[in-house]
Amino acid sequence: MLLLLGSCEMFMANVGTMVLGVPASRNEATTGAGISAGGTGGGAAQVRLLSFSNTCARLFVGPLADYLAPAPLVHPHSGIHFPRKRYISRLAFLSAACVLMIAAFFWMAAGVISQTDIYFVSIATGVAYGASFTVTPSIVAALWLGPSAGRNFGIVTYAPFVGTPLFSILYATISSSHQQEDGSVCTGTRCWRTTFWITTVTSGLGLILSLILLRRRRDRI
Repeated sequence: MLLLLGSCEMFMANVGTMVLGVPASRNEATTGAGISAGGTGGGAAQVRLLSFSNTCARLFVGPLADYLAPAPLVHPHSGIHFPRKRYISRLAFLSAACVLMIAAFFWMAAGVISQTDIYFVSIATGVAYGASFTVTPSIVAALWLGPSAGRNFGIVTYAPFVGTPLFSILYATISSSHQQEDGSVCTGTRCWRTTFWITTVTSGLGLILSLILLRRRRDRI
């Protein structure tokens, strides 16, 4: 959660400045046209995509998780059992979110040259963020059945509180290192490409950790 949601919130907090440093479209980028502040892929468009994809992910992933991975029940004599057939583990949704962010951050680091190129990253971030927050409460409840579930979920929700400042400081430090000689704010992809190479790696680490947890606890989640 720290690696996944921290990097997602870093992107959401800074996407407005990121889009201002690149041309509005690929055509403008390839022809060498100047940066257009009023492009269709500007900050407002990115925020709308983030909000819409985040909301849709929460509405869709919740029922899908309940159908494919019903929450476990505890019987005083027979132990943990599932009320109906389970197709996958709920941890698979977290793993899928990590895979999605690996692809999004890799594209941000290696392929983005215009504002419209960031559409995919905004949508992927909204989906991964919404899906993660949707399935996490039930995952925590399944891992720690009983009165401690609420307390442990509260502890887990501190992950973005820690991760977001860390990744934001990383972004700010790298951006400042490319600041113009006249002291003006850094613009262009060089300001954040290194940041997203790093978040690609950290998302990969998050995927590995989620797969390890999936392998160890798939019998109860």
